[in-house]
Amino acid sequence: SESSLGGAGAAVAGLPFRDGVRVLGLRNAGLRDADVAALAAADWPALEELDLSVNRLTDAAAAALARAGWVRQLRRLRV
Repeated sequence: SESSLGGAGAAVAGLPFRDGVRVLGLRNAGLRDADVAALAAADWPALEELDLSVNRLTDAAAAALARAGWVRQLRRLRV
């Protein structure tokens, strides 16, 4: 389903400076599973911390994150 922020996950994933992002805080951002899937599909080579807590996420979001190759490089993940 679409995010209440109008596809926020895809918008964040499309940021041109994404390669340098080390900490991404999206706590209480109104994200849904589709947003997390868009984030997970993007490349985050420098990301060390990701906060997705207090969003409307289900097991589908967790599965999308688990498939993301970059998730193993995280030092902290909050969902």
